[in-house]
Amino acid sequence: MKKIIIAVSVIFCLILFTGTVLAPGIGHAQVFNNEIGLYTDLSADPASTSINVESNVLFDVFLLVTNPVNEEFGPPDCAPPIQRDIPIIDAIQFRLLIPEVGLYTMATTPNGTISLWAGTRPDYALAFDVPIPVPENRAVLFITFSFMVLDTDPKEFFLGPTVSFSWNGLVILDTSEILDPRCPNNGNLQRVYPVSGDYDMPVFGINTSVVVTENESFGSVKALYR
Repeated sequence: MKKIIIAVSVIFCLILFTGTVLAPGIGHAQVFNNEIGLYTDLSADPASTSINVESNVLFDVFLLVTNPVNEEFGPPDCAPPIQRDIPIIDAIQFRLLIPEVGLYTMATTPNGTISLWAGTRPDYALAFDVPIPVPENRAVLFITFSFMVLDTDPKEFFLGPTVSFSWNGLVILDTSEILDPRCPNNGNLQRVYPVSGDYDMPVFGINTSVVVTENESFGSVKALYR
């Protein structure tokens, strides 16, 4: 009998240990819906939100939205909104705060538009001539930034909602299906959230460590819009 009790106890402990180690959000990177971040890896690996570089070295950083979904998609006949994967994205709007000194950047969008500037350029509103398809890995590339630092001082980057456009926010546009104009609940604009989980926390760092949120899925940020 004691052997049975011991065996059951061991099995229970193994199950508990396995569940603790492998449970989503506990010490493991998770991919939540509608995250936007800056990465040095096109797969949006959380480990690539920081980079150490020497001065006068050009390197690429990618603005990606991972797993875009429309949380308020309106089915036909004005049925209650449902959540569904977004297959293509027509536009994106966001604010990117970058270090004001010691950094030069060049940005390229998927359709080849290039802009070059030094210092900050906070608000972006990008509408694409050809909608960007969401790839199989659900990591959508919107801009490739080529950065070069002039010194090795730590630099942090922040993402947030725009303030200078008529529809303020940090949003993507989903027009992959024609919505019924009679239905007030149909939503084309879908809010996205910084991968850091907080507008006051950096999403990318140069010569400094940036740790992205893995287990909260932006509860505090989303609460602002409920």
